[in-house]
Amino acid sequence: MYRIRKMDDASIELALGSGLRVWGAAMAVLGIPLALLGIAAFAGTGSAASLGLGGFGAVFSCAGFVMLQARRAHPRRLVFDNAAQHFIMRGRGKSEARIGYGEILGIRERYVRERGHIVFLHTRGGAIFDLWSTGWTTSKKGEALARRLNETVKFKGSSEVDDRRELPGWITTRESGGTRYYAWKDRGAVSRLLLGLGIFCGLVITSAGFMSGEALSATAAYMVLALAGAAAAGAAALAVPMLTRVNVLAAGPSGVRYGRSRSIDTAIRGFKVKKSMERGNLVGVRYSFDTAQGLGEFIVFLDREAYDLLEDLRDGRVQFSKIGKTLGAYFRIFRVHIPGRDASDLLNFARYLGKQLDIT
Repeated sequence: MYRIRKMDDASIELALGSGLRVWGAAMAVLGIPLALLGIAAFAGTGSAASLGLGGFGAVFSCAGFVMLQARRAHPRRLVFDNAAQHFIMRGRGKSEARIGYGEILGIRERYVRERGHIVFLHTRGGAIFDLWSTGWTTSKKGEALARRLNETVKFKGSSEVDDRRELPGWITTRESGGTRYYAWKDRGAVSRLLLGLGIFCGLVITSAGFMSGEALSATAAYMVLALAGAAAAGAAALAVPMLTRVNVLAAGPSGVRYGRSRSIDTAIRGFKVKKSMERGNLVGVRYSFDTAQGLGEFIVFLDREAYDLLEDLRDGRVQFSKIGKTLGAYFRIFRVHIPGRDASDLLNFARYLGKQLDIT
């Protein structure tokens, strides 16, 4: 995930690894020619197997682009600045967010069944920032890294808190009646939708091609057209609101509301609320780069039940006999998905909201 680029008494710098970029680029580069060759061969010979090969190439290339997009969600650099006593998260360009050492509990190691051993930074507010993963190997390397980082980074005894609160430039804000409205356009959501459509259609074409005989039967052709048409119609229905509306978050003394509207000015007059939480129930506003819990692109508003649930999930205290109840509680968590933005911008946005709502 991250590799140590620099380590001395003054600072530690972790750089994002190149694994996702290499694999994603390789899959895209190999998949595109495979798709084109398969489709060209099908057009020339009518071979169903050629069509199946083309569909497989489309799936391969789209999956590669998905991996490249997933990499963009990761912070580019993570810096522990011992002189300033700040943990610094750096994204693309000049995007940057800071957390004071006094806000951090320390660096720990945990085991997650789906991901292996993970070294992570843990804040006093409960947020998690994954630093390093060992995969499914022994935990000794992870434990050694966590111990080494804790020895080098001066968390203990620090009271440094970063009070700066900055909104990212892509967020528009207005205030009305004591409530502050935040609005932003989806970025990357439509391209992800199209890539998902490409993978689905590629799988349909692959199945039809390899399951047919030498030539594609009329039934298989109609099946491909029907499924691809239905998927395209569904994708278009989802894409239109992403392109024509803005996401709106309203935060004030009464609580938090989230939904979509034509514009922020329209939202002030009223908007259709998708999720909401009363201020009295709100105990935390958090951005976590927590890949194991799938929270890498979400700002999360937590009531006591959700807060305790995420703590139990992190520490592995969930009982298998209660997995159904746990899943239900997890999917009820008030999460705002903001894809395609720098992790440092999301951290700044969450901290800004926390200050406005007076939540530490």
